[in-house]
Amino acid sequence: MAFPLCAAAITVATVVNAGTAAAAGHDEALPNYPLAYMAIDAESGVCMIVGSEESGAKSATWLREDGEWKKVGEGPKLLLTSTFEYHAASETFVLLGGTLSEQHRVATDDCWLFRNGRWEEFDGEKPPARYRSEMSYDPNRERIVLFGGVGTMAFLDDTWEFDGKAWQKIDVTGPFQRYAPAMAFDRESKTTVLFGGYKAGAAYNNETWEYDGESWRQIDPQGKLPIHRFGGAMTTNPQGGVAMFSGFVADADLWEYRKGAWKQIHDGRAPVHATDGIPAKRRWAAFAYDPLEHAYVLYGEPNAERQSPAIWWKFTDGKWERLKN
Repeated sequence: MAFPLCAAAITVATVVNAGTAAAAGHDEALPNYPLAYMAIDAESGVCMIVGSEESGAKSATWLREDGEWKKVGEGPKLLLTSTFEYHAASETFVLLGGTLSEQHRVATDDCWLFRNGRWEEFDGEKPPARYRSEMSYDPNRERIVLFGGVGTMAFLDDTWEFDGKAWQKIDVTGPFQRYAPAMAFDRESKTTVLFGGYKAGAAYNNETWEYDGESWRQIDPQGKLPIHRFGGAMTTNPQGGVAMFSGFVADADLWEYRKGAWKQIHDGRAPVHATDGIPAKRRWAAFAYDPLEHAYVLYGEPNAERQSPAIWWKFTDGKWERLKN
């Protein structure tokens, strides 16, 4: 099914120069930022972390090149509960939405793109203001899919797509209004998978939905289901299916979804602080499949102070392993 593209393409309103490798400081180690967003391309291993000490502060941009992290300069002011994704076809990182404070939640329509070594503020037609939304990249159709969140007046249930040049609102009926679902692309079924979130008037849920680019479909999965949650982190599995880590009211559990069935691969029972080789439970984790490690990886610890080097976790052979930066 073909959809008309938005008439407005990219207009650069503001540019933040990311700097050069010479200015990056190769001897500086990636720290453990209290506020950070991470995106990894599951095929190439291209990876970026944008981190800040607090909401509203200027961020630092880090890229992994040849297996090593390099700080490439400043980024936009980071906000809480934004959403971050990589558009592989155009080699563009997209940072969208957010709110300045959990106490005074005001949704923003900020949309920043990182490409060609610099940040550009997108100033064309774009999704309206929101926070706690979710994005996922569909490599088959070369589109980033955006769903839901909290807007200026209410929870949202809209679906948008970004093709690397323009945003397009999709005329489709999908999941009920909600914020902070987990979402990732399943290369085997060629669908975007959505789980849970906080529904308007109905609190947490454990619904599973799939989107094929034309329609959303609610799935009745086989077997045991993950508990109700919002703010879980989901990533693609190149071998097929998706994986989901933790979230609010959940432990630091790890699940895989494939061919219509959920399977728990780690129960994640641990106290708030990481002990006994298990990362702490959290919302909106920096969690992804890393093709360089051939494993799921997790950046940072929510209760740790800013550190150098950063805290990394890797899940392999059924267990978590803490790594060095």
